Amino acid sequence: MVTMLAISFVLLFKCSSYSTDLYLKYPVMPCDIVTKGETDTTLENKALLEFKNIGNLIKQGEEHVRYQGYLQCFCEEMKS
Repeated sequence: MVTMLAISFVLLFKCSSYSTDLYLKYPVMPCDIVTKGETDTTLENKALLEFKNIGNLIKQGEEHVRYQGYLQCFCEEMKS
């Protein structure tokens, strides 16, 4: 019984940790504030710059990058 409780605790902890990591990587953004006054072209250019900066961080070994700001809002715009 104790072993099963320990296993369930470890599984719940790992799932919770994974969920928190995803939330921090892709936080909820108020895109209406971020993109206010931006044209589609400038939003696309700023998203591309942000994407390249994130790629550079990953190449430098940064483990915890965040996909937020112009990149996330541009992707949301493309979905709709």
